[in-house]
Amino acid sequence: MMRILIVSFFVLLTLYSCPEPATISWQNVTTFVNGWQNAAGYQPLQYSIDDWGQVHIRGTAYDPNPVSSSNVFTLPADYHPAYPTVFAVSVQSGGTHTANLWIYPEGETATRCW
Repeated sequence: MMRILIVSFFVLLTLYSCPEPATISWQNVTTFVNGWQNAAGYQPLQYSIDDWGQVHIRGTAYDPNPVSSSNVFTLPADYHPAYPTVFAVSVQSGGTHTANLWIYPEGETATRCW
């Protein structure tokens, strides 16, 4: 059974008016771990940082040998959060499920499914 991780984080909660970021330069994830890879035919997994220092992750990756918890890739040092951060993502494995994508201060990203 194949597990597909669908990631799209464009959530920026704004309670005041501010200009849009001037540019976002997307970087492809090139080093996956634990068998994860880009899903053919879908947006490749990418990351970026905007003018305000907000990190964005988008794209679709899959793990051909799914387990309930798995590291996916590591973000470069400039993209690490100060604290562990978690986001809900969609996982397709015999149906669509919700999982968590954790991003740790060391830059490691990991899925946690139940």
